[in-house]
Amino acid sequence: MIEDFDRVSYIFRDYLYNFVRLLKENYKEDLLSVILFGSVARGKWNNESDIDLFIIFTNKSSIRTAINNRLTKIISNYERKSKLKNSKGDRIFSTIQDISLLLKDLHTFRTIFYDIAMDGIILFDRNQTGFHFLKKIKKRIEEKGLKRVFIKENDYYWERNVKFGEIIEL
Repeated sequence: MIEDFDRVSYIFRDYLYNFVRLLKENYKEDLLSVILFGSVARGKWNNESDIDLFIIFTNKSSIRTAINNRLTKIISNYERKSKLKNSKGDRIFSTIQDISLLLKDLHTFRTIFYDIAMDGIILFDRNQTGFHFLKKIKKRIEEKGLKRVFIKENDYYWERNVKFGEIIEL
Protein backbone atom coordinates (compact mmCIF):
# COMPACT_ATOMS: atom_id res chain seq x y z
CA MET A 1 0.00 0.00 0.00
CA ILE A 2 1.38 3.39 -1.04
CA GLU A 3 1.00 6.51 1.11
CA ASP A 4 3.06 9.62 0.39
CA PHE A 5 2.12 12.21 3.01
CA ASP A 6 5.73 13.43 3.23
CA ARG A 7 5.25 15.34 -0.04
CA VAL A 8 2.25 17.23 1.39
CA SER A 9 2.83 20.65 2.98
CA TYR A 10 3.03 20.32 6.77
CA ILE A 11 0.08 22.71 7.04
CA PHE A 12 -2.21 20.18 5.33
CA ARG A 13 -0.51 16.92 6.31
CA ASP A 14 -2.34 16.04 9.55
CA TYR A 15 -5.64 17.37 8.22
CA LEU A 16 -5.43 15.14 5.15
CA TYR A 17 -4.02 12.17 7.05
CA ASN A 18 -7.01 12.23 9.41
CA PHE A 19 -9.45 12.70 6.53
CA VAL A 20 -8.03 9.71 4.65
CA ARG A 21 -8.22 7.66 7.84
CA LEU A 22 -11.90 8.64 8.13
CA LEU A 23 -12.49 7.52 4.53
CA LYS A 24 -10.80 4.17 5.22
CA GLU A 25 -12.98 3.66 8.30
CA ASN A 26 -16.17 4.51 6.41
CA TYR A 27 -15.55 2.74 3.11
CA LYS A 28 -13.24 -0.08 4.21
CA GLU A 29 -12.42 -2.38 1.24
CA ASP A 30 -14.48 -0.27 -1.18
CA LEU A 31 -11.91 2.55 -1.03
CA LEU A 32 -9.11 1.94 -3.53
CA SER A 33 -7.20 5.19 -3.86
CA VAL A 34 -7.06 8.81 -2.69
CA ILE A 35 -4.90 11.21 -4.71
CA LEU A 36 -4.24 14.85 -3.84
CA PHE A 37 -3.88 17.15 -6.85
CA GLY A 38 -4.16 20.84 -7.71
CA SER A 39 -2.53 23.83 -6.04
CA VAL A 40 -2.14 22.15 -2.63
CA ALA A 41 -0.29 19.23 -4.25
CA ARG A 42 1.90 21.63 -6.25
CA GLY A 43 2.69 23.65 -3.10
CA LYS A 44 1.23 26.76 -4.75
CA TRP A 45 -1.92 27.13 -2.64
CA ASN A 46 -3.28 30.35 -1.21
CA ASN A 47 -5.98 31.13 1.36
CA GLU A 48 -8.67 30.77 -1.30
CA SER A 49 -7.48 27.39 -2.58
CA ASP A 50 -9.55 24.29 -2.12
CA ILE A 51 -8.14 20.83 -1.46
CA ASP A 52 -8.63 18.72 -4.59
CA LEU A 53 -8.93 14.97 -4.04
CA PHE A 54 -9.39 12.25 -6.62
CA ILE A 55 -11.01 9.21 -5.00
CA ILE A 56 -11.37 5.78 -6.61
CA PHE A 57 -13.85 3.17 -5.35
CA THR A 58 -14.29 -0.50 -6.24
CA ASN A 59 -16.84 -1.49 -8.88
CA LYS A 60 -18.73 -3.45 -6.23
CA SER A 61 -19.33 -0.23 -4.31
CA SER A 62 -22.94 0.81 -4.04
CA ILE A 63 -24.52 3.07 -6.61
CA ARG A 64 -22.42 6.12 -7.51
CA THR A 65 -25.13 8.53 -6.27
CA ALA A 66 -25.17 6.82 -2.87
CA ILE A 67 -21.37 7.05 -2.68
CA ASN A 68 -21.43 10.75 -3.55
CA ASN A 69 -24.23 11.54 -1.09
CA ARG A 70 -22.44 9.71 1.71
CA LEU A 71 -19.11 11.30 0.81
CA THR A 72 -20.66 14.78 0.79
CA LYS A 73 -21.88 14.21 4.36
CA ILE A 74 -18.49 12.87 5.47
CA ILE A 75 -16.68 15.88 3.98
CA SER A 76 -19.16 18.36 5.44
CA ASN A 77 -18.95 16.85 8.93
CA TYR A 78 -15.15 16.64 8.78
CA GLU A 79 -14.75 20.26 7.67
CA ARG A 80 -17.11 21.43 10.40
CA LYS A 81 -15.30 19.51 13.17
CA SER A 82 -11.70 19.87 12.00
CA LYS A 83 -10.05 23.25 11.89
CA LEU A 84 -7.23 23.71 9.40
CA LYS A 85 -4.74 26.38 10.54
CA ASN A 86 -1.70 28.00 8.99
CA SER A 87 1.70 28.35 10.68
CA LYS A 88 0.51 31.49 12.52
CA GLY A 89 -2.46 29.64 13.97
CA ASP A 90 -4.98 31.44 11.74
CA ARG A 91 -7.80 29.30 10.41
CA ILE A 92 -7.63 28.41 6.72
CA PHE A 93 -10.99 28.01 5.04
CA SER A 94 -9.95 25.50 2.39
CA THR A 95 -12.74 23.16 1.42
CA ILE A 96 -12.32 19.62 0.20
CA GLN A 97 -13.39 19.22 -3.43
CA ASP A 98 -13.59 15.65 -4.61
CA ILE A 99 -13.81 13.84 -7.89
CA SER A 100 -15.04 10.35 -7.02
CA LEU A 101 -15.19 7.52 -9.54
CA LEU A 102 -15.67 3.79 -9.60
CA LEU A 103 -12.78 1.76 -10.96
CA LYS A 104 -14.70 1.01 -14.16
CA ASP A 105 -15.18 4.77 -14.75
CA LEU A 106 -11.43 5.25 -15.24
CA HIS A 107 -11.80 3.79 -18.74
CA THR A 108 -13.81 6.85 -19.80
CA PHE A 109 -11.16 9.51 -20.33
CA ARG A 110 -11.62 12.98 -18.84
CA THR A 111 -9.21 15.86 -19.46
CA ILE A 112 -8.96 16.49 -15.69
CA PHE A 113 -6.98 13.22 -15.61
CA TYR A 114 -4.02 15.16 -17.08
CA ASP A 115 -3.98 17.53 -14.10
CA ILE A 116 -4.35 14.67 -11.65
CA ALA A 117 -1.43 12.83 -13.26
CA MET A 118 0.85 15.87 -13.30
CA ASP A 119 0.16 17.00 -9.72
CA GLY A 120 -0.91 13.76 -8.08
CA ILE A 121 0.31 12.80 -4.63
CA ILE A 122 -0.97 9.41 -3.53
CA LEU A 123 -2.39 9.59 -0.01
CA PHE A 124 -3.84 6.08 -0.02
CA ASP A 125 -3.52 3.33 -2.59
CA ARG A 126 -4.77 -0.22 -2.21
CA ASN A 127 -3.32 -2.64 -4.79
CA GLN A 128 -1.48 0.24 -6.53
CA THR A 129 -4.70 1.26 -8.30
CA GLY A 130 -3.86 4.98 -8.22
CA PHE A 131 -0.20 4.38 -9.04
CA HIS A 132 -1.07 2.48 -12.22
CA PHE A 133 -3.72 5.07 -13.15
CA LEU A 134 -1.20 7.94 -12.82
CA LYS A 135 1.41 6.00 -14.78
CA LYS A 136 -1.05 5.33 -17.62
CA ILE A 137 -2.09 8.99 -17.89
CA LYS A 138 1.52 10.24 -17.72
CA LYS A 139 2.34 7.89 -20.59
CA ARG A 140 -0.58 9.34 -22.57
CA ILE A 141 0.70 12.89 -21.91
CA GLU A 142 4.13 11.90 -23.18
CA GLU A 143 2.81 10.04 -26.25
CA LYS A 144 0.63 13.00 -27.25
CA GLY A 145 3.45 15.50 -26.68
CA LEU A 146 1.35 17.56 -24.29
CA LYS A 147 2.93 20.31 -22.24
CA ARG A 148 1.37 22.29 -19.42
CA VAL A 149 2.16 26.00 -19.74
CA PHE A 150 1.72 28.21 -16.68
CA ILE A 151 0.55 31.79 -17.21
CA LYS A 152 0.48 32.65 -13.50
CA GLU A 153 1.14 30.57 -10.42
CA ASN A 154 -2.12 28.61 -10.66
CA ASP A 155 -3.33 29.49 -14.16
CA TYR A 156 -2.24 27.31 -17.04
CA TYR A 157 -3.24 25.68 -20.28
CA TRP A 158 -2.22 22.54 -22.13
CA GLU A 159 -0.23 22.90 -25.33
CA ARG A 160 0.42 20.40 -28.06
CA ASN A 161 2.39 20.86 -31.24
CA VAL A 162 0.04 19.89 -34.02
CA LYS A 163 1.13 19.57 -37.63
CA PHE A 164 -1.11 20.83 -40.41
CA GLY A 165 -3.65 18.16 -41.35
CA GLU A 166 -2.96 16.04 -38.28
CA ILE A 167 -6.00 14.52 -36.61
CA ILE A 168 -5.84 15.09 -32.88
CA GLU A 169 -7.45 13.43 -29.93
CA LEU A 170 -7.33 14.82 -26.42
